[in-house]
Amino acid sequence: MARDENMIAALKRERAVYVSQGDGDRVSQVDESLRHYGYDAEQDGPQERTTAPQQTADAGTTPTRPTARKSTTKKADAKPAGATPSTEAQSTPLAE
Repeated sequence: MARDENMIAALKRERAVYVSQGDGDRVSQVDESLRHYGYDAEQDGPQERTTAPQQTADAGTTPTRPTARKSTTKKADAKPAGATPSTEAQSTPLAE
């Protein structure tokens, strides 16, 4: 019996999608499948939304996000990772 209840629940979700998309042919097919499993669409009442959704958050406000701290090191002053004075001297060509 639980298997039929699971199938009915799945078909009801499928039907709701087709109702929202306005696909009456598929709604009829799903209704036929629901009747096959012993479900009557009238027993739950209206399947469509009866009232408009209400906005629950304050309109026009968005939560603020903390900003990242900017680095105080300038890119021109920055040295590659692992660079030391001894490695910098080795990488410059010697004049002969």
